[in-house]
Amino acid sequence: MFRGAIVQTAAELLIVEDALVPAEFPVLLSGETEERPRRVTELYRQGFATVVLVCHKRKTEAQRARRLPSHTEILVATLELYGVRRSAIVVLGRAPDVTSTYEEALTVKRHLDDR
Repeated sequence: MFRGAIVQTAAELLIVEDALVPAEFPVLLSGETEERPRRVTELYRQGFATVVLVCHKRKTEAQRARRLPSHTEILVATLELYGVRRSAIVVLGRAPDVTSTYEEALTVKRHLDDR
């Protein structure tokens, strides 16, 4: 029990919480389609961002065969559903499509370098 209190205190000392400041744009990483878009929308609504970046992800074979929406289309639709204007959503990297977080980072870097 005593050890647990020490560990808890040490963990609390390591947590750093900085106040949020407005950013030019958040990047919505792919992979999850509910909580990430919800959190990005909260930041958008609170005025911490005016644009949201989403990296284009290629449709899977199953999505193409069944004419299902891509992961990117789902993210964009979810952002819109939660209240982000379509004009505030920028989809990056149509060629080549991203397939990993690393490629998403490279796509965002290219976007920033091109500005």
